[in-house]
Amino acid sequence: MSAKEKKLVYETKDGFRMKDIVIFSDPSKLKAVLNPIRWKILKLLSTNPMYPSQIANRLNLHEQIIYYHINQLRKSGLIEVEKEERKRGGVAVYYKTSFPAFGIELDFGEVAFPYPLRGAVPEAARKFFAGFIKDGVFNGYLVVGSPEPHGPYGRYARDGHYAAHLAMFLSKLCNSWKDFVIKLDVDVKA
Repeated sequence: MSAKEKKLVYETKDGFRMKDIVIFSDPSKLKAVLNPIRWKILKLLSTNPMYPSQIANRLNLHEQIIYYHINQLRKSGLIEVEKEERKRGGVAVYYKTSFPAFGIELDFGEVAFPYPLRGAVPEAARKFFAGFIKDGVFNGYLVVGSPEPHGPYGRYARDGHYAAHLAMFLSKLCNSWKDFVIKLDVDVKA
């Protein structure tokens, strides 16, 4: 299969998403997906690996028809063998899609990515913040000291600027915030 693996980046209302895509240099490889039965097979295999008999049952088609289309998809490089398993005296060959996206590409139109890509984050930091981030959304508060005199000693804080650095760091880990996340220490209860 003459193809290149790339990353497909796209914007949603919740931020940027990315997935692997295989770009074929020969557009005829994608001809296989134009058949409606093959498209249904691809959609089924994108959810979980299946063997031809399972696919035939799900699509209400004869197993031989499914085998024909499976072979066409394999020749095009769109599906591959996931595993083989003994079933009722035979071998069930499970197939899966080879990539989550397929495409063709012309040799122009590439531009620099307009947004800075997030840098690497140490694994220890990812683990520490994992409890505060769900589905790319930060669910917590950044607590800074009040700039007004407060507390038993009438002190005021000078740490608000650190919240900006922490927020920039957190933007490497999540796409959005649940709400306004900065709180003053006098406004939160432990």
